Amino acid sequence: MKELISVIVPVYNIEKYIKKCVKSIERQTYENIEIILVDDGSTDKSGIICDELAKSDKRIRVYHQQNKGLSEARNKGIKEAKGEFLSFVDGDDVVFSKMYEKMLETLLISDADFAVTGVVKYYGKDKKEFDPITKFEVVDEKGYWRSIRIEKGIKYNVSCAKLYKKELFNDVEFLPGRVHEDEFLLNEIMPKVDKVAKVKGVYYVYRMREGSITNTKKTVKEIMCSLMALWDRYMYFKNMRYKEDQAYTLMCLIHIIRFNDENIEKTLDYEILKRRIFMEYKNKKNRSKDILVRVKTYLLVKHFKIFSILKRWRNILGA
Repeated sequence: MKELISVIVPVYNIEKYIKKCVKSIERQTYENIEIILVDDGSTDKSGIICDELAKSDKRIRVYHQQNKGLSEARNKGIKEAKGEFLSFVDGDDVVFSKMYEKMLETLLISDADFAVTGVVKYYGKDKKEFDPITKFEVVDEKGYWRSIRIEKGIKYNVSCAKLYKKELFNDVEFLPGRVHEDEFLLNEIMPKVDKVAKVKGVYYVYRMREGSITNTKKTVKEIMCSLMALWDRYMYFKNMRYKEDQAYTLMCLIHIIRFNDENIEKTLDYEILKRRIFMEYKNKKNRSKDILVRVKTYLLVKHFKIFSILKRWRNILGA
């Protein structure tokens, strides 16, 4: 295998983590890679560290830009990538040494459009949460959506822990100025996908940093972006007649609204979207055949206090 893999790493104020991240990529058993570090206007020593790392490994290229956000940093990496395959690694995460060897091998054998593997959510030395892929499998586009619905976990929705054919990004990019950019991207990519290879195991460590986007209380903008991304996905499922994925996504939309409605600014856009979501629920044709999804959605709409109590007890019991 001599295919070139472009590994894109957005960097912003992560001087404590970036060296360890890059070293984990350098140590890959599959060596034909280029490491593209995009310093997104860091105000700490991250940019300097990136330049130092590039001096010791000719596979590393560094680009410095004014702060534009995660999406624009990744888009810059895509633009500069020379490989036939793309991968995204967040600058505070690390990867296991055989990740790209395993993922590329699986992707080539299966002729899939991208490969995905399991992750470890790392909260610190005393807390880790495994989100593995338990068996090798090749699924079609509909099967991948089913994996999101049935298996849950973060591995399927995030852009990391994946290896993509670069051609998927010919007319697709991360949306600037949006949070939940991974979900918007997935909505754009999946209609172009024929096959996805699921690589058994866990090869990516996803750091849950205090203060990171994934580990803090959601802002109004984040809530709205989450709703918009899921609404786009819901309408896609509706048009494709993916009934169970449609019903599950509707439940997720209602869940977000019910748990954030009291704290979010009631803008016109929010009220219009909220009204449309609940109108979809009133249409019985949009209800799930899955009893659990059906009951959860009903409780969210009609008996939210009961749902909240049940969820609280479930969290306490660790169920």
